[in-house]
Amino acid sequence: MHAICSIGLEPEVQSKIEEMCDGTINQIELSRTAIAATAIPIAPREEQTRIANQLDTLLTRIQSCNDRLDAIPALLKRFRQTVLKAATSGDLTVDWRRSNFGEDAASNFTEVRVGDPYSHVIRAPKLWKEASLGATCDFVGGSQPPKSTFTYENGDCLVRLIQIRDYKSDRHTTYIPKNLARRFCNKTDVMIGRYGPPIFQILRGLEGAYNVALMKAVPRTKDIDLEYLYVFLRGDQLLKFIEAGSDRTAGQVVFGKSFSHLSNFPAIIVRASRNRPPRRRHVRPGRPHGNPLHNRPRPGPTSDPAGAGQSLSRRAGAARP
Repeated sequence: MHAICSIGLEPEVQSKIEEMCDGTINQIELSRTAIAATAIPIAPREEQTRIANQLDTLLTRIQSCNDRLDAIPALLKRFRQTVLKAATSGDLTVDWRRSNFGEDAASNFTEVRVGDPYSHVIRAPKLWKEASLGATCDFVGGSQPPKSTFTYENGDCLVRLIQIRDYKSDRHTTYIPKNLARRFCNKTDVMIGRYGPPIFQILRGLEGAYNVALMKAVPRTKDIDLEYLYVFLRGDQLLKFIEAGSDRTAGQVVFGKSFSHLSNFPAIIVRASRNRPPRRRHVRPGRPHGNPLHNRPRPGPTSDPAGAGQSLSRRAGAARP
């Protein structure tokens, strides 16, 4: 049966069958007599069995490949979270700390305990310092005018209204009058989606005025690099902390009505780059520390100021031929 069905899918046979169809443009039909009169090649019974068995084997392999391909997104997500965790815990930069700060800075770690609503422990180098996320960043909520002011074609004095869905597709591009826009973002700003699912999407790459479904993370100190902040906010532990404290109503997840949930997260670890210890100066054996010229004994007081002033010039003159 497998062999006969596969023959029916051959383009040559399909073309011949279509030529025998009758009917109008909207509907065509094929009579039983025409089907019965169609000649098809039929292999011997043993070869049919062989063909069916090989097809079953090949189709099983194809299904196995499809199953493996379906598992790739989950594997990539797990790998991405592993890399992000290594980056924000200091494991990714152990060699860099060792070469710049020494072995103690590379190997000494501390643990930061995070409480409710999602209790967990964060591991980080002792060289880093701890601060609340709210003390490190400002989270600026979005704004938008009434929907009656929306337009879907760009023009003079208009600005694009950025929504969460715009980071995935340009099919719903919306514009508003520029004089009614209150919150703006550029392509490098770190944006956070407040509504889900999925909740707490970390987004970037668009420029315009952002609406109430988004907020912008703005570093409050020069100790925080914007690219590092983008990596930190995508961490799995922080996402679980946010999910545990979010409101769920009618299938929609709403995060941070007052942003206090995110601002009070107590375990952001900031790299204290200003605390680098001074490098030790290598001193050769038998030589005094510091600049040898500074360590020479200074000439004592003399009653002949003119003679004291001529001492260096006399030595310099004696060296000349």
